[in-house]
Amino acid sequence: MKLIRRIQKHSFFNEYIIFLSFLFYGFLVFAPFLSGRQRVHDSYLVEIYAGYNFMINGLFNQGRIISAWFYRILQFFNPPYNLTMAISVGTSILFLSIAAYIVFHLVRKYVDEESYRNIRILSAIGSLLLFFNLFILESMLFFENAIMSLGILLAVIACSLFLKSGAKWYIASFLCMILSMFCYQSSAAFFPPLIVLFLGVKYQNQISLLVRKILVAVLVHGGGLLINFIFLQMVSDDVRFEGEVRFMENIMRSFEAFIRFGLNHMGFMPNYVLSLFLLTFFCIFVYVCNRQKKFIGFITSVMSFIAIFAATFILMLPMATDRWYIFPRNGVAMAGIGGLMLLGIALYSKRVNKVVMFIATLFLLIVSQIQIDIQLNSRVNNHLDMHELALIGEKLFAYEEYRGSPIEQIYFGYDSPKVWFRPQLNNYNDLTISMWNVSWMPHPFIRHYLGREISMLPMSSYDIARIADAREAHWFTGGRMVFDEGSVYLILNNIISNPRGEPVLKK
Repeated sequence: MKLIRRIQKHSFFNEYIIFLSFLFYGFLVFAPFLSGRQRVHDSYLVEIYAGYNFMINGLFNQGRIISAWFYRILQFFNPPYNLTMAISVGTSILFLSIAAYIVFHLVRKYVDEESYRNIRILSAIGSLLLFFNLFILESMLFFENAIMSLGILLAVIACSLFLKSGAKWYIASFLCMILSMFCYQSSAAFFPPLIVLFLGVKYQNQISLLVRKILVAVLVHGGGLLINFIFLQMVSDDVRFEGEVRFMENIMRSFEAFIRFGLNHMGFMPNYVLSLFLLTFFCIFVYVCNRQKKFIGFITSVMSFIAIFAATFILMLPMATDRWYIFPRNGVAMAGIGGLMLLGIALYSKRVNKVVMFIATLFLLIVSQIQIDIQLNSRVNNHLDMHELALIGEKLFAYEEYRGSPIEQIYFGYDSPKVWFRPQLNNYNDLTISMWNVSWMPHPFIRHYLGREISMLPMSSYDIARIADAREAHWFTGGRMVFDEGSVYLILNNIISNPRGEPVLKK
């Protein structure tokens, strides 16, 4: 009982209402994903093609051991796929809420009581937006999204432990960083910006000590990276870690990714909206630091803003493939830059102007609205994927019944230009891409519907041109399918859906 009372009196639990607010926000905004029905290519492949064991070797070879163990557990118990996804998303919301609350508590710890009363809401918004950012949605399309979020939580715990100072806390922080890396490397990218931000406010009057602490933090983060990299070099045969590493090319692509991010959040926001908010937050931050004469705090905070990008891009430097690309899911930390800037403002403000609160709240509302829109469009996109599968499958069964024998092989291809996204939906990259346009998805889709293995071979543009006349003759399929004895020629992106959901030939 004494232990329980001591825990209840601990300052960490004084603001539990904020934690409950984070949970409420998460379950409210992410309600569409809590159905467990959302899918992306990997989760489709798990459900309709290979089962939970499909991801184990791939994740292990990517250095994500804890995620691989997660799938081993799923393979053993074999729960329903929708239930697994729903529980994983719910657990992610819990982990992210805890991470946000830890950061909120750290802000309270390093701000004097009088200032804290004025910045309480701003620091809560900043903590929330740091983790519940737009890019976190893409992670939630995978069954292992709970492990990705666990990696984020472990990175935040590593930061909190490091700030306690002392050898034992540094070791504990280092162990958390290693675990975070082996959950999902991109999750660990939250550690550098947070540790620099809070070390800056904690040691702003002790410059030499501040420098030493930052160097130790670099060793903790770098050590976790190194251990994960050594593991990859020893066991991985993933194509991304084989071959010649092109550092300069990767650096240039990182710079290009930074420009795309600043332009429109990599397609998740209208052009320049994000940049306008970030510029506004930065100007407010400059004003606050100048007014409070917090020059060291200003420098360390700017370092923190830079670190949230650098920690993401450094993960991409060892890549040795010409398919190098930063997806939103592996850039999840840098999508929290708005929240990080709000935390910087909160840490160095004595008072928060109503205008600042209005801008921060407006940013939160815009992000939340886009989060909901992404989920709704993703869900409709998944529904249309399966609707088109049913249309195709019914025609295949009808042809087999007419012919009196099974189809032997299916050739598939795409009209030019390739239509990656459905025009009636908002485009959010991987979250709304038609799975029919992912080259390795038609086979498992058709195999799943037919209930048997079938040979599927891709067609070149020459092959598609060769069957042009036959497509005209097969008008009853909308020009999408050509039947030729035991073979079927399937064109996958010449059809769209009208508002009634009826297939029409694309002109």
